[in-house]
This record gives sequence, C-alpha cells and structure tokens, in this order.
Amino acid sequence: MRPQFLNKKVDSTTMTFLLMVIIGAIVFMPLAVIWALNTLFSLGIAYGFYEWLAVFVLTMFLNTRNGISTQK
Repeated sequence: MRPQFLNKKVDSTTMTFLLMVIIGAIVFMPLAVIWALNTLFSLGIAYGFYEWLAVFVLTMFLNTRNGISTQK
C-alpha cells in the first residue's frame, strides 16, 4: 500500500523549483562553510572556485566516512 502523498502528481513548475533549490544548496553550502570558518576562526580563506571545490570534496569525504552515503 502506497502512502497518500505519493499518489499526487507533481507539475513541472514544482519540479523545476525543487531542482533549483537543490542546485542552489549544492552551490552555496560550501561558500557558507568557508564564510563560517572565516568568521569563527579569522582564517582569511579566499572565496574562489578552488576553495569551493576543496570544501565540496571535503564534505563528500566526511559524509562517506560517517556512513552517510549519497548512493542508494
């Protein structure tokens, strides 16, 4: 038996919005981590692509080490 909310059809506007929110979180969360570290510890880390990529890779590494898998 399927839950009731799975029977609803989702229109393209809602799916587009959810996709944009997910992409926005992926893009801005590493920048938020850099900002938080700079604010808390006065590290002076620059905001650039390589710094963003480093935080992104570090976050993915820590998620896999904690048993949180991004794959089903």
